[in-house]
Amino acid sequence: SLGALGDTSGVISLLHKAESDDPGIKKAVAYTLGLMQDSRAIPTLRGMLNASQHDVQWNAALALCRFQDRSGLKVIEEMLNREFLNRIQEMSDEQREETMMNAIRGVVLLKERSLEPMLSTLKANDTSLKVRQAAIEALEQMNR
Repeated sequence: SLGALGDTSGVISLLHKAESDDPGIKKAVAYTLGLMQDSRAIPTLRGMLNASQHDVQWNAALALCRFQDRSGLKVIEEMLNREFLNRIQEMSDEQREETMMNAIRGVVLLKERSLEPMLSTLKANDTSLKVRQAAIEALEQMNR
């Protein structure tokens, strides 16, 4: 994909696609804009934080983490909140786990110290061993 190659020529086209009513397209656009690392995407990604679909918000927040932009921090916190995720009935346990692990990666990208207590709680108490391990590794990385 263009994003993985670092080719920014498609950014303008993607910014237009972000206006789509299709949440699947918006989700993919947010993800790709994060990979492309073109700062022209930041205002659009910030706007996507208010999308009605969680997947779009989550991909936008994670993309902003790649820019060291903390605008999506509240969304990242939501993604780390198992109780919140458990209330989303259409999600599988695996999707919840993956969402939490992606959020943990976002915390590491931002080196967000304010979320260390949340990571410590996940490390000690989460039901998923994968999430616990990701929290352990994140805390280690952040404290190097």
